[in-house]
Amino acid sequence: MRKLWISAGCLICSALTAVTVSAQGAPTATPTICKVQTVLPVRFHFMQTPLRNITPTPGPSHVPTATPTITVTPQGGGSGSGSDPVVQDAPGPTLGIEMGPSFEAVGEGFHGHDVNKDVPDANGDVGAYQYVQFTNTALAIFDKVNGQLVYGPAPGGTLFRDFGGPCEFSIAGDPIVLYDQLAHRWILTILASTGALGAVQCIAVSESEDATGRYYRYEYDMPLAAVPDYPKFGLWPDAYYYTAYLLGSELICAFDRSVMLQPAPTPGSLAQAQCCVTPINSNKYQSMLPADLDGKALPPAGEPNYLLNLDKATRSLQLWTFHANFAVPAQSQFLEL
Repeated sequence: MRKLWISAGCLICSALTAVTVSAQGAPTATPTICKVQTVLPVRFHFMQTPLRNITPTPGPSHVPTATPTITVTPQGGGSGSGSDPVVQDAPGPTLGIEMGPSFEAVGEGFHGHDVNKDVPDANGDVGAYQYVQFTNTALAIFDKVNGQLVYGPAPGGTLFRDFGGPCEFSIAGDPIVLYDQLAHRWILTILASTGALGAVQCIAVSESEDATGRYYRYEYDMPLAAVPDYPKFGLWPDAYYYTAYLLGSELICAFDRSVMLQPAPTPGSLAQAQCCVTPINSNKYQSMLPADLDGKALPPAGEPNYLLNLDKATRSLQLWTFHANFAVPAQSQFLEL
């Protein structure tokens, strides 16, 4: 039996769901109608000044709006019928968990921060000695031992100072913080608007395990005709795997991890992405979640990344695999299990 950790996102948090896949009687993989194509960054820049030495970009002044009323369905049953056969009806065994520090993070009035979005889309991750939080409107870095604010809160565009283009001037939200524990690096991403329905994916990869240091910064113009909404990232040994919702279809990409962790002095050495756009079928392809490696125990060599989603029409979980071949892109495969 193999256990995979699938990263699941929500409006203000990230969660992990364990999915067990049996090696016996494994289903036959079927190719999807999805042509994998190579995407190169349209902009790259190695930050010369450490983030800690950059004065935050002034953010626009907005008046906070009232939080909308949320109706909660009892027992989480939604609109379905019948009972859930796997609902836990008794407490589990006591676990030996040692609680760490608890501290206030980015919110209205936090160190003068002004919340200017109804949904903050707060996202964060824990590194070797720092906690990094990224919201639609602010980036903040904390000392994870004592909770002390190390940097920020700063508007997201500060991370892309002197980068130019929409990543510096038109941040649109949906940030992701991913700590690469294998390389001891930070991956910070956020969408930027190009006007109308256009958007680019902005990615900053830290030079070291210090989130207040310098970054390799990328702008990718994704192969799509709509804003890549609800993006998700997952760490895997060969790539940073990515999904985003596209008005009924799904965008799936793999960013070349080994190249993104290195400086890129010439255009020919920039990190490519292998991407495909699924056919329009909101129930079948919507909201795929890439597997995110937990810990430092590696999967078998050549193991593809796994993606999971829920088909709302059939109320069933669906499993996919994506293997990116950056040397021979024609051999990259996105398969349905």
